[in-house]
Amino acid sequence: MRLPGRLHRISQPLSLHVPPDAVATAHVPQHAYGGAYYALKAIAAADPAHALTAVQAEYEWQFRQLTEDIREEIMKRIVIRRSSRGVTIIIDKTGDF
Repeated sequence: MRLPGRLHRISQPLSLHVPPDAVATAHVPQHAYGGAYYALKAIAAADPAHALTAVQAEYEWQFRQLTEDIREEIMKRIVIRRSSRGVTIIIDKTGDF
């Protein structure tokens, strides 16, 4: 998939991580977060001035794509933080991760 203009240029380095994470999902369930995580990071990097709004919209879209039985468990691990330095996305690896 080719992304438009600026998003394509910024997301290229991030997108290099997605295929290995997608393949690794079969044997390491924690890698299933990789695609969603890197998509959110690319969106935040593409337009820092509007990152929070864009990232939240993508997060909500991802949330709706999951079945109800796993939705909360999966998405609670993807944390969006706003600070003076911008928007940061992390995967919460505490507890039973």
